[in-house]
Amino acid sequence: MREQGIPYPVAVDVDKQTQSAYFVDGFPDYHIIDRAGNLRVADCQNSGVEAVVRALLAEPDPFALPEVLRGPAEVAKKKDKRVLGLLGSDAARQRVRGGWSSDRDVAQFVRYEYEVVDVAPAEVEGLMTAALFGVAPPAGDVARLVAFDANGVRLGAVDLAPGGGDGRAFLEEHRVPVKDAEVLLKDALGRAKAEKKRVLVHLGAPW
Repeated sequence: MREQGIPYPVAVDVDKQTQSAYFVDGFPDYHIIDRAGNLRVADCQNSGVEAVVRALLAEPDPFALPEVLRGPAEVAKKKDKRVLGLLGSDAARQRVRGGWSSDRDVAQFVRYEYEVVDVAPAEVEGLMTAALFGVAPPAGDVARLVAFDANGVRLGAVDLAPGGGDGRAFLEEHRVPVKDAEVLLKDALGRAKAEKKRVLVHLGAPW
């Protein structure tokens, strides 16, 4: 591998478990797995490998964020926040937003910890197709909070019916873990010493 400059991982099937699992009957033998981890083509002819790979690469990325979440996810990455989808009818979403606004502490917490995406009913179908929310749209006057990390990985969801609270416990549970400044500094000093660099300490605030 080193001599040939092969850049991708190569596994050594010492006990032939992989060979048996894929029913390999000759070498080379090509089995092509897609981006979602599914075996799509088994025992592909050598001459057909490139065509199959091109066809699979032309398919939509199963892990791509829908357009409505891409911008907020980028902001969340830069600001070390989570993304919060707010789903439901206009009235349900307005009720939750109003509840947050009426409590200064909750409003501040949501603003500092989350990039909130209001998802109107018309947008839900497309998002459901992307399988990101993984739950059916809320019905009636129920609002649903769906938390994502900055890479679009769904962390959890909760329904808020009228009188069911503001979701503060859910929001606390899925916020970005609080970092210990002393631990961060210690790690940075260790890396700086090993790499013969300086440490730049940036002090800031959510606002």
